Amino acid sequence: MERAKRTRKIWLWVAILTSVSAVAAIPAIVLSALGESYFLMALAIALVAHGFYGVTFYFLAFSRAGERLRCVRAVTEEGLRSYEAIGNYAMITPAAARDSLAACLKREYIRGYYLGDDRLLPIVSEEPRELLCDYCGTTVADGTAECPSCGARVMK
Repeated sequence: MERAKRTRKIWLWVAILTSVSAVAAIPAIVLSALGESYFLMALAIALVAHGFYGVTFYFLAFSRAGERLRCVRAVTEEGLRSYEAIGNYAMITPAAARDSLAACLKREYIRGYYLGDDRLLPIVSEEPRELLCDYCGTTVADGTAECPSCGARVMK
């Protein structure tokens, strides 16, 4: 999840810096034209054009990164697996949740799963692991969401 958070933060900073540099470049165009510095004027024009066209894409990438982060949280913190439940948690459609999860798996924001028809499925290891309940100490099989003894949520 840390990688997803970092990616989202990077896209936000890229979008903000692009916005600021585009605005700052507008007076630079005028000043460089008055000083007959055509190289600086061309550079300022390029910054304005980049900001005008690029900032939309950067904020869209920031938004997509937030969508992916919500999907990662739905899987890792909430234990959700169906695309519908993950979509409801992330406030997107089940199809968009599946697409976001595919991107999350590709970028390794989450590991140990693969995409099924209607849900995220765990990759079954060859040896079943046993976990201990944090509350009562009962042995719980891997993949179980709740302790059969006390009903507490099992942290994986």
